[in-house]
Amino acid sequence: MENINIVLVDSEITITQLLEKIILSHIDLKGKFNEDSIKSFLNGGEAFKSFNNGYKPNILVTDIKMNGISGSELAMRSLILYPDLQVVGMSGYEISSLGKAGEYFTKNNFPLLQKPFEIEEVKTLFEKFYNEL
Repeated sequence: MENINIVLVDSEITITQLLEKIILSHIDLKGKFNEDSIKSFLNGGEAFKSFNNGYKPNILVTDIKMNGISGSELAMRSLILYPDLQVVGMSGYEISSLGKAGEYFTKNNFPLLQKPFEIEEVKTLFEKFYNEL
């Protein structure tokens, strides 16, 4: 297996920095990723542009409610390019309050990280993804 590429998208840089720190410090993915395997973006448009420029992610972790391209729209577009992409939604809101964006994540059974999230929750999720890749 090649390196695992992870994309983190949230308008709050502290969230992506925290996730990156958890991934690098607390998760053993058998050397299949390093800090160069993780790319962070402040909005869905920037992330999708990198996909159009050839960056191939294995895992997309995106805030659901964002200005511009929402997390659900980013996931839909990204899955067209990369059908095997693993998608995770994040939100500080209850999923039921997010309207169609929340419904998209629920309908597709994508995991949801509820902010604020716990280290163990992130660790368990990424280890599960590693075993499926």
